[in-house]
Amino acid sequence: MSTYVFVGPTISEDQILSIIPGVNILPPIQRGDLIRLRPHQGDVVLIIDGYFGTKPSIQHMEVIHAIGKGCVVIGCSSMGALRASEMDKVGMIGVGEIYDMYRTGVIDGDDEVAVLHDEENYRTYSEPLVNIRVNLDRAVDKGLLSRELKGKLISNMKRRWFGERTYETLINECRKLPDVNAEDLERFLDLQAIDLKKLDSIRAISLIAETSQWRMPIIQFPLTSFAYHLVQEFNIAGKNKSGHSFTVDDVLNLVRLLFDDFKEAYQEVCVQYHMGQEAVVTDDFFLSPHATSGSPAH
Repeated sequence: MSTYVFVGPTISEDQILSIIPGVNILPPIQRGDLIRLRPHQGDVVLIIDGYFGTKPSIQHMEVIHAIGKGCVVIGCSSMGALRASEMDKVGMIGVGEIYDMYRTGVIDGDDEVAVLHDEENYRTYSEPLVNIRVNLDRAVDKGLLSRELKGKLISNMKRRWFGERTYETLINECRKLPDVNAEDLERFLDLQAIDLKKLDSIRAISLIAETSQWRMPIIQFPLTSFAYHLVQEFNIAGKNKSGHSFTVDDVLNLVRLLFDDFKEAYQEVCVQYHMGQEAVVTDDFFLSPHATSGSPAH
């Protein structure tokens, strides 16, 4: 059994390895990554960070497919917390306060956990709104500002692009409001602010380190034509013998050149799709190496 962690700016690789030595660390998850990973029954996948806008996000069907194969899928902190709040009914495990905030509706936007960061070293240039929320709540508890003013500050930050959300920007907003001691709040944030995303990731990593056996039911999900096409797309994509990358679109282009009846066959599939005739394939057919002729193509 293997453990995989999809992570980027939330927590460093060294911090993860200090808790679980030898774990497989992967970049922030994007569409197709979970399928390409091909985890086995009993493997554990922790999703912390993932792409939202710059690259296609991980799809729900990918999580369902992995869970259906007996893989333990856990989410926390960022994209992982968001997907776990949407998929916990089908077996994905959510960990941490941010997951709970999504699950209970305290927050609902993916921008709550988004940060602007360097693609290579994951250095961050902004603060996630969820961290700002929790630290302003703590400031309210300490009497540094009222709950009403806290609400105004959150509204002001929410209207900004996520890459502009910093504590420096927050303090500048404070100075525009009456009855707020911006200097005291700034001192509090400098010395006592917590990073909830990192804390939640540590909770999830520690849970994995402490758990020797997971009781996860093997759930059988019906595989629709959409699920078939999604998995086939990322199973077909790869490299040829010369080492050049190719995608499912490259395969389709080759078929167009080699087979005279491709146009008619493709048109038939499109007509069936628009008529709502969605095929359902069984698990055995889905995994069989000869599952090409007559397989759904949309």
